[in-house]
Amino acid sequence: VWTADRELYLETWTLLAGIIAQHPAAANSAIIVQGRHDWISEALNAPAGRLADHLFDELSWNEGPDTLTESLRERSQILLALPPDPQAHAAAQLAMRANWLYLHDPDWTVKHLVPLIEQGSATDVGEAAIAGFLRQSHFPPNELLLRLKPLMLALFANEQSMSRRHDNLQSLILASWFRKDAEGNRLLASDDLREALITTSESNRLGILRLIAN
Repeated sequence: VWTADRELYLETWTLLAGIIAQHPAAANSAIIVQGRHDWISEALNAPAGRLADHLFDELSWNEGPDTLTESLRERSQILLALPPDPQAHAAAQLAMRANWLYLHDPDWTVKHLVPLIEQGSATDVGEAAIAGFLRQSHFPPNELLLRLKPLMLALFANEQSMSRRHDNLQSLILASWFRKDAEGNRLLASDDLREALITTSESNRLGILRLIAN
């Protein structure tokens, strides 16, 4: 129905985003939090997360390669400017596309999305953005990884959970050591990997060994 009336769709999308901004308490996720947040599930079941998800559904409306349109940029910024709880849900969904966003517009991504990821565990928005970033199925572009490498190493040193985020963080750390830049230098130097393995938990060390064995 939305592809048949895109003007109505955009008006509805904008109206809903405005309602969330004015009444954030009414835009909670349908997922009840028990213990640690599952930001991806919460975002998928929250209005702001669904609006973010719809942005990328729009990419299939046009023929040809996917492009980051000005409308998508502007409405992403609307979502990332919401009050903290819905902002976290939107950040989780957008960070799941951080690689794609960076490849299509690195300047926009560094300005609007990367700072939220870099908040780290200090805020719910940072936690949600990290969860989304680590849920991606592909390795980040080298420049993006180098920007976020200090944060990833800090997370690796402190991560204690057995979640999918935990497993993906281990994979990202190891892949950073295997991967090289244009000059042939490892994105994560051997000395840095050794230091990370010394300071991290036993479960992380065993996880890296399992990845190498596989």
